[in-house]
Amino acid sequence: MECLGVTGVEDKLQDHVATTIQSLRSAGIQIWMLTGDKVETATCISISTGLKDRTQKHFFMKDLTTLQQCESKLREFERQAINACLMIDGQTLDICMKSDSL
Repeated sequence: MECLGVTGVEDKLQDHVATTIQSLRSAGIQIWMLTGDKVETATCISISTGLKDRTQKHFFMKDLTTLQQCESKLREFERQAINACLMIDGQTLDICMKSDSL
């Protein structure tokens, strides 16, 4: 087998997205991003748009299957929430939303 070529597709952000997000934050507006993309794609977007700043870490919640896992992970996130950007996949969000304690 011989590789003949490689291609990639990237959706470009509209102009001024990062500066607009910064302006909104400066005005005291909290920004959230909800997407149907994969967690990996959302991670890249959070960086390129400035939703996640350089001092923040990504905190991932993905592939969780039980309420107990969600609650444990959320408790862990609470300890880091000031300096973390939460990334949660749809499956995990669905499981977590079933909890009365959230």
